[in-house]
Amino acid sequence: MKRLSIALTLYLIIGSVSAQTITVNCTVENGYGKYLRLERKSDYVSNADEVVFEDYIPVTNSIDFTFTGQETEEYTLYVNFAKTGLYMSPDVIYDIFVTVPESDPTQNPFTNIQYLNADITSSDIDDINRMISDFNGAYDDFLYANSGSIIRGNHAIHNDFKTSVLNKTKKYHDPFLETYIRYSFALTELSFLSKPAQTLADTYIFDNDIEMRNPMYMEFLMEFAKKTGFSPTAKDTKNVELVELVSIINIASQINAGMFSHDYAANILKKAAGAAVSPDVRNICNNLLNSEMLLAAGTVFPNIEISDTEGNQVDVQSIDNNGKYLFFYKSCISQNLYALDTLENNTYLQCHHLTLIPIEISDDVESNKKARYHAVNTYKLHKELNIREYPFIVTINKQGKVLKIF
Repeated sequence: MKRLSIALTLYLIIGSVSAQTITVNCTVENGYGKYLRLERKSDYVSNADEVVFEDYIPVTNSIDFTFTGQETEEYTLYVNFAKTGLYMSPDVIYDIFVTVPESDPTQNPFTNIQYLNADITSSDIDDINRMISDFNGAYDDFLYANSGSIIRGNHAIHNDFKTSVLNKTKKYHDPFLETYIRYSFALTELSFLSKPAQTLADTYIFDNDIEMRNPMYMEFLMEFAKKTGFSPTAKDTKNVELVELVSIINIASQINAGMFSHDYAANILKKAAGAAVSPDVRNICNNLLNSEMLLAAGTVFPNIEISDTEGNQVDVQSIDNNGKYLFFYKSCISQNLYALDTLENNTYLQCHHLTLIPIEISDDVESNKKARYHAVNTYKLHKELNIREYPFIVTINKQGKVLKIF
């Protein structure tokens, strides 16, 4: 993403960039019935993702789809909870063969992440995934062999390697690749070379394009702000977008560190979103605000998908007229069952007019049959509720608003 002034000028000259089709032909070994989902990174500050495709894999184990994109971006492909990262460019066809690892039903797949084995080929002779993989491998080998020397002060060896790689990269005429490689080196210089902050800022930040969609640029900028306290103002640069972006990066780090209360953080984000000139920064503010508001006390509980023992879709809010005590559990974890047995005989819930609603969230169909209610799609349930451990408990009042999260 170019600086605001440049972007506006280009927009006035040539109009908006037209989206192009990206085609995916995906085969998943033993994939029948599993849930496939492709997400595009919305922004790297809030780590929000945008779903571009999702569906269950048919009996053929193959699933083909298309979507639109305007530039090379980072994506995450999920099959159930297992995932792999990849890069995709407009007007390219991607053939992906995926092997899904065996899952442990006793573990929380949201915190014990498994990774897909994905073989990716494309219609682009200079496939971005292969080029980034080749660079990462070569750079890892270089750092493994030379990190000690670099830390002791031999900066020339790193500079020579950087110059050589960047010169070779130019022949591909790929701005995304060049930025990815350039800021990979910048991260090392930030960590190993102990260059003055002003030198790094002059080299990699000021007078450089903002690349909001490139993970290495954003990782460097966020690490630089975190380590140096970098916070430019209008006196330092005329780049309004840079000033706003670094400001919201610093605010996000403070929120993540728990330095603000929920209400205070929400108030800051609302003000920042309203004042931001850059649409990208407004998007980050709103993503952070949505994340901050997720299941907060007083918010309306989302209309999650569950089914009863007959397989009928059920609206949680329609179950009983009392408040709800939602107990999300896995029956394959014995401690969850012991807790559920205790709750079913607990007068506390009755005294507080709360209806116990146990919801089985295992992917195991057989165990689901034993539950009063079960999740229709466990992956979406985890994403919507941000479930991190079992059991996961939420109480909601008669009006459907969240009272408390355990």
